[in-house]
Parts: sequence; C-alpha cells; structure tokens
Amino acid sequence: YQRRVHGTPSECLFFFEMSKSLKVTVLSCKNLKDEDKIGKSDPYVTLEVGHHKHRTTTKSDNLNPVYNETFIFDNLSNPESHKLVIKVKDEDDLRIDEGLGKAEIDLQHLVNGHETEYTDLKLGHFWEGSHHMHHPRISLRLQALGWGK
Repeated sequence: YQRRVHGTPSECLFFFEMSKSLKVTVLSCKNLKDEDKIGKSDPYVTLEVGHHKHRTTTKSDNLNPVYNETFIFDNLSNPESHKLVIKVKDEDDLRIDEGLGKAEIDLQHLVNGHETEYTDLKLGHFWEGSHHMHHPRISLRLQALGWGK
C-alpha cells in the first residue's frame, strides 16, 4: 500500500512500503451489560496487538452500539505469533471504566489480503461468578496486509 510522508510540500514523498500490518474494522456490539445506575452503559472498544493499541469512540447510553470504525496496526513484528486482544468497557467519569467483555483472536490463521469477518463473536466476562443470560457479542473484520497464509 502507499503511505504519505508528511512535511513541507517539497518534502512530501510517496513510497511503497511492504510492512506487516493488520486492518481491523470494529462493526458493532450487542447484548452488553448495563453497568450504569442512571441511563445505560457508555461502551467503547480497545484493540491490542503486542504493544500496539487502538480505541473506538464511546457510544453513550447504548447496549447495542454500532461503530464501523477502522484501525491499522502498522509495522508489526511477527504478527502470526500474536493475538488480537479485544476489550469492551463502559466509560465512567467518576469511577474506573468497567469491563463489559473481552475476547482474543489468534492471528496465525489470517490469509494475506483476505478480509475475515467475525460476526457475533462471544465476549467473555471481566467479572467472576456472573451468569449473564445473554452473552455480549462483537462483530468485526480483520485483514492481514503483507503477511499471512
């Protein structure tokens, strides 16, 4: 893919870079737990691959948020050996943000250039001993760029 190098107009360059990247599109969540005493949860999603991190916007008062937000994890070292760690949290101004669910996706199975969709991926719980009747779920798309099978 092409990347633009920023600088003065005369310094702007275009070059082809064969780095190992991961494109992730967070589509939506559903059946999230309501953690707020007033209103509904204010969920956001964090994504981590190794030490690389991204975060969606917060969707206020929404237990079934739609995001459609895309992120690029760039310059990954040996991405096949990593997992994508997904955490859904409830943003709270007064307390520490509460966990609503988490999941991991092993990246070794991705195919270079092919978009893989995970629809209604079950999110595990942050909390112990809970028997949430409707498991929270997330839908997203992943695409390996410059690596994979």
